Amino acid sequence: MALNKQLDFAIALLAGFLVTPAGALEILLTNDDGYEAEGINIMFDELVAAGHNVTMVAPWQNNSGGGMSISVDPFKPVDVAEVEPDKWYVAGTPVDCVQFGLDVLFTASPPDLVVSGSNHGFNPGVSIGMSGTVGAAQNAILRGVPAIAVSVGENQRDQEGILRAMDDAARFTAQVIDRITVAGNDIALPDGIGLNINYPGRDAEDIEGVAVTRLSSYARNPFTFRKNDDGIIVSVIDPPRGEATEQQEREDWHMIFKGYVTVTPLDPNLNAAALNQARVEQLLGDKLEP
Repeated sequence: MALNKQLDFAIALLAGFLVTPAGALEILLTNDDGYEAEGINIMFDELVAAGHNVTMVAPWQNNSGGGMSISVDPFKPVDVAEVEPDKWYVAGTPVDCVQFGLDVLFTASPPDLVVSGSNHGFNPGVSIGMSGTVGAAQNAILRGVPAIAVSVGENQRDQEGILRAMDDAARFTAQVIDRITVAGNDIALPDGIGLNINYPGRDAEDIEGVAVTRLSSYARNPFTFRKNDDGIIVSVIDPPRGEATEQQEREDWHMIFKGYVTVTPLDPNLNAAALNQARVEQLLGDKLEP
């Protein structure tokens, strides 16, 4: 089923030139870097310039690495403000921002699309489980709204390169939105499928192309801890090592480092395949006692 969904998406993307150009979409825009971050404001301006109606709802401050976390404190007043026309902040997580947007600002009808980003730093492979950028998009998909997560960079230390690529990443996102939008402002992605876009943090002339990929199985969680010689524990980034398989060379992690913009279909459905479900049922049997 997952393979068929990815094939459907690839066909839709590659056939984009044959699709009716997008009209003005209602877009809910969020991120995890905060409402003042350059990435989200560049994205806002680009999507508005493309003719879309954009409502930005972003965290009051940086919420990177929060995944799909929420602020759990029922019935407590929440600090929310519209700082500029169509630009809001929420004192909460990226998922909180999506929830506020869908349940307060878009009560009459849901937006056509949720866009999360552009994030300062890339989000390939297993990192999507920790990413607030991707978490916000996944939450929207689970709410029945198509969503795109956008991240920029490959070298977290090269912040200048990331910032230079933000405009190109926003323009690319607008192009993707145009490709997947059909007559009636319907998003032509398969049901329950979103997109994870990673744009390398390099100049346009150094981009090799665009690749529709899968999440990498090569890179584990690079954020970990180390005990120094003095006994102090520090947090570190420990990049993956070792030879990649032929398949892994074609997945998002390696394609980003090869200079490709990667577009990875996302399915937030975490259920195991039916075959594995049956295997677990057989393994456990029917004699377990509660």
